[in-house]
Amino acid sequence: MIQRAQEVAEAIAADVLAGRLDPGDPVPTVRALARQLGCAPGTAARAHGILRDAGVIGGAPRSRAVVAADGVAAALMMGAHQGVASAVGQR
Repeated sequence: MIQRAQEVAEAIAADVLAGRLDPGDPVPTVRALARQLGCAPGTAARAHGILRDAGVIGGAPRSRAVVAADGVAAALMMGAHQGVASAVGQR
């Protein structure tokens, strides 16, 4: 399910690029993301990890993740600008 986690991460990155999520905005929790996109919580957690590793989201451990100050640039570097993941249409 790594591919699905990548799709979910790209959907959030696309929201950042489109201005639906701005730096400092909270990102949906793992549970909320799983519910919204109809994926397993583990898949949503992996997506959060992908986004953190890419620098799109940040925040202190065990606190609500937010779009990083340089999250737009990180989303561009992630390649989300090349196409919107199919999960975006489900949101």
